[in-house]
Amino acid sequence: MLLSCQQCRQFDKIAIEDYGIPGIALMENAGAGCVREILQRKMQRPTVILCGGGNNGGDGFVIARHLANSGVEVAVLLLTDSAGLSGDAKVNFEVLKKMDTSITQCDSDWSVDAFKSAMSKRSDCLVIDAMLGTGATGELRAPFANAVVAANELSAIRVAIDIPTGLDGDTGQSNLAFKANVTCTFVAMKNGFGSLEAKAWLGEVVVIDIGAPHQIFERVQ
Repeated sequence: MLLSCQQCRQFDKIAIEDYGIPGIALMENAGAGCVREILQRKMQRPTVILCGGGNNGGDGFVIARHLANSGVEVAVLLLTDSAGLSGDAKVNFEVLKKMDTSITQCDSDWSVDAFKSAMSKRSDCLVIDAMLGTGATGELRAPFANAVVAANELSAIRVAIDIPTGLDGDTGQSNLAFKANVTCTFVAMKNGFGSLEAKAWLGEVVVIDIGAPHQIFERVQ
């Protein structure tokens, strides 16, 4: 099944508003599902998680917690001002802080070299892209563009959460995107994932069930 980015957002909305599933529960299921996939593939190793400020970043915070609980060395690079976090993402960020997780605030003027330096402190690492989700459009700007360039040039395993940052989920087009070995996408494949251009960024795609009733598929338009 293929869904547009708008249909994916509608799916979440129905799950929350009509079925009464708290958004934070969906976020927890999404992040925990990604970690199960990572552990099953034996990809666990020192991990750097690039997190934005929206729900995609919130998924990254959940992933950081579960990986840390599994004994993995985790460092979070936060590409937004933590003071601007809200909702479910903020809740999960505050949990991470109380766990004394390594969290580095990345200013908007961070260069490619600055990101490389922060990531390369952990050799042979896993880099997880939880920067921007399906709601992001247009060309990547700093600091996201620089983080993507740095991650793509690093000798590492790369996993994208829901969609590689910089990729248009509806068209599959991108001038610059996170180049994933594996993409853990939620609910269903996105319309743009079938394009040849998208496949160069996606790597292998795995659909993660977030625990919402499958009857919702019949209602998305």
